[in-house]
Amino acid sequence: MPLILAPLAGVSDLPFRMMQRRYGCELAFTEMISARSLVYGSKQSLSMLTTHETDRPLGVQLLGNDPEMLVRALDILHPMPFCMVDINAACPVPKVTSRGEGAGLLREEPKRIAALVEAVVRAAHWPVTIKIRTGWDVDSLVAVDVARAAEDAGASGVCVHGRTRMQHYGGRVDRRAIAEVKQAVKIPVIASGDAFSPKLIKRMLDETGCDGVMIARGALGNPWVFQDVMAYLSTGTYGARRSIAEICAAMREHIGLCCDYYGDRGGTVLFRKFFTWYAKGLKAGRQFKERVFTVTERAAMLAIIDELEKADPQVLSLYDAYDMTMLDGDGS
Repeated sequence: MPLILAPLAGVSDLPFRMMQRRYGCELAFTEMISARSLVYGSKQSLSMLTTHETDRPLGVQLLGNDPEMLVRALDILHPMPFCMVDINAACPVPKVTSRGEGAGLLREEPKRIAALVEAVVRAAHWPVTIKIRTGWDVDSLVAVDVARAAEDAGASGVCVHGRTRMQHYGGRVDRRAIAEVKQAVKIPVIASGDAFSPKLIKRMLDETGCDGVMIARGALGNPWVFQDVMAYLSTGTYGARRSIAEICAAMREHIGLCCDYYGDRGGTVLFRKFFTWYAKGLKAGRQFKERVFTVTERAAMLAIIDELEKADPQVLSLYDAYDMTMLDGDGS
């Protein structure tokens, strides 16, 4: 059962992917990368392509609405060791959709999206997939039409986030809409949306019949999610409860990867946000979170992690990534 690490903008860099792979992730994507920025030689965009021989298999996700620009971006990507290319038609961020990119494509006729997919399929050396949402809003639920158009254009798969663009990441995931896409096409369909826990992911698979699930926010501060899901799907149980020692060990491992890649200062500053995700289940986490945002050196961050590990267990409690009732109940 494919479990895929999503192309999280501002998150899915090489250190993050390596961390997830060490704990069970097998297939991952780069961050969302603008085709136009690649073609124009953006250093930031080019840096997002950095990978490692152990960072396999790896897909690349492109953002764009111009077939020619996407094809030119592929010329840059082809020498690199990717296994597939995904077209982003799901990003709900206003600065993206206002340019007619990401979920903004869902306001176009399906045949225009099909032309985009067809151009990429003709030029790509790898399988081409597309990530979509259920529609722009509740009055334009176009996922089935777009998925069929993409299939006819040669797409090898489609990933469906079960919300409209106007929902962003709020409200309920529409599993029925994802199931309708699965029933409408013959290519593999991957489900996306609120994949926070083993129970929710199994429910997604059961109710949609999809071929796999893409995990996004559920992996933040929880690199164990992939192994936990696989255990739950095969045995009905999972090792959800993590000790403070396990959390702190993972933090040290992660900041080490960040500093190896970005340097001591750059890696430490970047790791701040990851600290808050790792500490999200700790009762006393707030006081530590406030302190880390003033830290700029690796040694100082490690000292805070050491302090966290030695804190009074009665104050911290144990951590369970899936304790939040809203995520394991019907609050999806």
